[in-house]
Amino acid sequence: MKIAWPGARFGTAAIVAGVMALVNIQAMGSEPGSIELEWDPVQDSRVANYRVHYGQSPGNYDQFQDVGMATSTTISNLVPDAIYYFSVKATDGYSEESDFSNELTSGRFRYLFGTSDTASGGPWVEVANMKRSHEQFLPAELTEPDAIHGQPIIATGDIDGDGRDEVVIGYIGATDTSPSRGGLFRVLDDDFTPLTWGVVSWPDYAAATGDTYPALGDLDGDGRAEILVGLGTGGAGLVEVFAYSNGALAPRGWTEVDWPEYNAASGATYPALGNLDGEGADELVIGLHAVDSPAGIPGGTFLIKTGIDISPPAEGSTEAGTIQLSPGLQGRLLAEQGLTFEGLSWIEYAHDVGETRPALGDLDGDGTDELVMGFGVGGNGYLEVFDYTHASLVSLGLIGVNFPNYNRLNGETRAAIGDIDNDGRGEILVGLGPEGEGVVEVIDDSFESFSSSERFQVGAEVSEAPAASAQFQVGAANETIANTGTWPAYKRERATP
Repeated sequence: MKIAWPGARFGTAAIVAGVMALVNIQAMGSEPGSIELEWDPVQDSRVANYRVHYGQSPGNYDQFQDVGMATSTTISNLVPDAIYYFSVKATDGYSEESDFSNELTSGRFRYLFGTSDTASGGPWVEVANMKRSHEQFLPAELTEPDAIHGQPIIATGDIDGDGRDEVVIGYIGATDTSPSRGGLFRVLDDDFTPLTWGVVSWPDYAAATGDTYPALGDLDGDGRAEILVGLGTGGAGLVEVFAYSNGALAPRGWTEVDWPEYNAASGATYPALGNLDGEGADELVIGLHAVDSPAGIPGGTFLIKTGIDISPPAEGSTEAGTIQLSPGLQGRLLAEQGLTFEGLSWIEYAHDVGETRPALGDLDGDGTDELVMGFGVGGNGYLEVFDYTHASLVSLGLIGVNFPNYNRLNGETRAAIGDIDNDGRGEILVGLGPEGEGVVEVIDDSFESFSSSERFQVGAEVSEAPAASAQFQVGAANETIANTGTWPAYKRERATP
């Protein structure tokens, strides 16, 4: 895992080749309370010592260890179960030193919480450590803090293959009228350093609606995730695929909902990716929006696509390229091996509402992912869990949020999956929509029969737009978020041993 070391300096002279890496960070099994760090050397003749700084709050290092010219060390005598933050400086052995490297945490994962607008401002994207202590706000805004008022949609995945997840933020429901801001999504490095902005390759859509629903997953089995961006209403059933390499996004093409009637009536696409069959490359699940249409479109439907080919066409190939859906649409339609349409088992919801919001993760520790389908408004706080067995999808039943008032007033469920208790099986984080009081409910894994194990509340103690002094607390009730929605995400901070 490479971490850029920008602007490192001794006095007024810049250190050359400032690339710092902290890799293989893990607690040593034989010595609880220790952690191993490694980094790449800085190629500068003035470097005579590396100093590892660390502490128990982000950016606040009250301890250090000099290691000379070694590029690895083990920090011992750490408080068991405490979360530490590490950064490295290069020094000349006397009074001159570089800037801090980017920061690394000892925590296995982080929580991310996105919220829609609140009475005190927004939108917000908060980072909390695995103990749910606030760390920082992500740079969620487009240009200024009040440039967009909507909801940030968060996706995480490993786009560079180092075992730590990067972050992609999409935007929905924006009220800013500038068409240049539509269709955008933001890519952040695993340490939350901004990497780049992306925009869907359909200017007409970006100008008209512009909602973006990101998802990350490995479509070609190379160990690095691609970025997929679903579109909102008016999106013609399209999902665009991007690869990230060498600091830039590369559009690879589009995949679509093979259902002309749906595409004409709504066309919104909610993508999620995961390894359903255990065979390397991830599968794509596309959830669909509720359709208020008499066109005979059954609700509760979603798609599973397998074997999406994102390799570039061979030189001189006559493979069909552009998609003729709009004069401004750019790209090619990607080939795929398989496509199935699936549906929810709750017929009444499917008929009356029918929105499907997928999330994927390994709930039983067997090395393959299960599918959790969140419901839209009117879903009564339910989700449905599916297992993918012998190329068939099998429902494991409905599970629910134990929040009767919310279920009656709204009932929308927004799922994310991650291994919170380090038992090799993922738990389900369920964010709630408006009227949900900022609640995130934790539903335990399959070995615990998907029981609702706990809940916590994301709270905002702010009175204006984000500022350096703003505090965003987890676990503290606050009336300012009573009518907002929460979008949870799980971010890995190191590869699973």
